[in-house]
Amino acid sequence: MLRTLYLVLSAADEADLSRQVAARSDTVAFVDGVLWPDEIPPLVPTIEAATSNRVLLWDRQVFPRLPFVRTAHGEIHGPSTRYVICLDRSAPTPVRRP
Repeated sequence: MLRTLYLVLSAADEADLSRQVAARSDTVAFVDGVLWPDEIPPLVPTIEAATSNRVLLWDRQVFPRLPFVRTAHGEIHGPSTRYVICLDRSAPTPVRRP
């Protein structure tokens, strides 16, 4: 069963969540996005260190390997459900001046 929970996190909230996860588990990793350069998920030390707007929380003890799909164009797409918790981060919106 898939569940969706919407939360709005500030940058400080992201940093706090990263610290809380790291303090409670040494098997949860942060994956930087669902598009990968190769078959190895790109890990970052914290949520706020990610360059992607989508960060995956992956418990490597529960799922030692993450499934992926290689497209006809050679892109690697990792999972966004079932095997991970997916955080969709807000992208900064440029300020429009009149």
